[in-house]
Amino acid sequence: MLQKIQINLSNIILYGYLEINDFTKKIMSKFPLESDIQFWGDEIYFPISIYENPSENLREIVNKGDIAYWPPGNAFCIFWGPTPMSKEDEIRPASPVEIIGYMDSDPSAFSKFNNGEKIKINMVN
Repeated sequence: MLQKIQINLSNIILYGYLEINDFTKKIMSKFPLESDIQFWGDEIYFPISIYENPSENLREIVNKGDIAYWPPGNAFCIFWGPTPMSKEDEIRPASPVEIIGYMDSDPSAFSKFNNGEKIKINMVN
């Protein structure tokens, strides 16, 4: 099952989906998530108050539009292109991440923004 989410950043609204499992239920219990975004190449991330160290299903390479949890930074991440660690056409996080969902809207819209801008994520009923 999937939970639709709404991502608000300044003047844009994007949508995505989170897989529903025990881990993502912990994240969704913290909604709405509100933070200042940070960029790392074509990735935005921000810390969330979930402290997990998932050991299964971590991925070193992700796809455009993947939504992930980055354990070392306790961070919510959205990817849409190369990062400083990428080689050739791959999208590579700083270290392995747990994929928790995907974007339904084009995440490259995040490229218009800067570090420190406010993001808000909530569930769509």
